[in-house]
Amino acid sequence: ITASAAGFTDGSDTLDVLDDETPLLTLAIALMLMPVVHTHVDRRLFFRIALAAIIAMPVGLALYAAADVAALKLGAGGLLAALLAVTHLGGAQWVPRGRGTALAAGGVAGITGGALAMIGPPVSLYLTAIGRAKNTARATVLAVFVPCYLVLIAGQAVATGFAYATLIDAATFLPALALGTVGGHLAAGRVSERLFRQVVTVFLVATTVALILDGSGLLSPGSAT
Repeated sequence: ITASAAGFTDGSDTLDVLDDETPLLTLAIALMLMPVVHTHVDRRLFFRIALAAIIAMPVGLALYAAADVAALKLGAGGLLAALLAVTHLGGAQWVPRGRGTALAAGGVAGITGGALAMIGPPVSLYLTAIGRAKNTARATVLAVFVPCYLVLIAGQAVATGFAYATLIDAATFLPALALGTVGGHLAAGRVSERLFRQVVTVFLVATTVALILDGSGLLSPGSAT
């Protein structure tokens, strides 16, 4: 529901995209909604963000292979906290518009995507910070999900082999996923611009807190070791 309504998913609990259904389900949601929302996609931002994310994704995959997952979560949480502080406390004037910022947002999304299968938060934060309208921000995030999660899943499948059990598990969620996607899409049409931004902010803050707590072992005792 949250992905279809706000174009937002939380990948903070994903440790391996092939042992977790979240990336597959997120991709499924984006594919379901693209025929409906594609006219709202900011194509220029989409291409810049998606291209930068795909280029940067190997960095995230390398970090995942080399670094401790708890440290990655703490780092991602700290980065999101800093970006939230700049964009929400400093004001939107602190976020420059232009090609470089879009590429930077995509690069961050690619790194966090490769390391933690978490692509949505950096992109959602950037698009709302630069004042993109609800429908545009939502559609553009969903559009970015399609190539990025395809590349991420394919890359991990080639590198480590594909967990077919994960695909089967994901398939069992599809009926409920479809219902939630329809419900979220209908709800999105009734949400005001202001409420949409507030909802995105709440999700971003919740993701940031969850990453920091989980990375420090406070959310799941023993997970940081």
